[in-house]
Amino acid sequence: MHFRQAIFVPFLLTLISWAATDVWVLNLDGTPAVLDVEPTSRLGAYTLRNMSAKKIVSYTLGCVDTNETVPVVVYMLPSREFSLDPHWSMDAGIMDAPYTLEYAECVHIRKVKMGVVQVNFDDGTAWNAGIDRVTFCNISVPSELRAAPLVITYRFDAGKGGGLTKIKRVMNPLPFDESFRTCIAGWSLPSMSGEGRADFIRNPGEGSLAVLSISGKGFQRSLRYYRP
Repeated sequence: MHFRQAIFVPFLLTLISWAATDVWVLNLDGTPAVLDVEPTSRLGAYTLRNMSAKKIVSYTLGCVDTNETVPVVVYMLPSREFSLDPHWSMDAGIMDAPYTLEYAECVHIRKVKMGVVQVNFDDGTAWNAGIDRVTFCNISVPSELRAAPLVITYRFDAGKGGGLTKIKRVMNPLPFDESFRTCIAGWSLPSMSGEGRADFIRNPGEGSLAVLSISGKGFQRSLRYYRP
């Protein structure tokens, strides 16, 4: 038997002009919570279906970059607590704004897809997508360093499970080194093993970073910073 519940998320009215492609959600392999959307919908409404035999108590959506073969999570939305029985579904929509918050964060702002990346069940177990996750380090570059191109390079070790250790800068001494190391420590790269390298690239005259390039055994990706 199929059941459905509905919620609506308030969001301040904002004029947004960018239109997404029809398929703006991604259902990752093995997910117990599937996202369905209407191909013609432009409001970011979606249906979350519990495909498991367990009761869901919370779920987390992520913005997933699929521009290359392996998907990468580039932004994690706040976890949402919501009780959803086995084989039930929940509708998320919007009443007083052009898009849902989730759609705005992933599709409009970052130009990537949205997917379920974590699910918690009432028996204390959890499902995690287990894919690579990179958080953009949005650290402003001081005005005195903006005249010339700038590349900030770090090396690190990727261990089993994706955790990063031995994070150290190898080029361009900067006063905000700790901010970068803290940001990189929050990444998870289970596809990579051994030593890795991250290059933060800023174009001349810009105060913010433009490109993040990450390379290592089993993982190589170049990601462009979004402009809010």
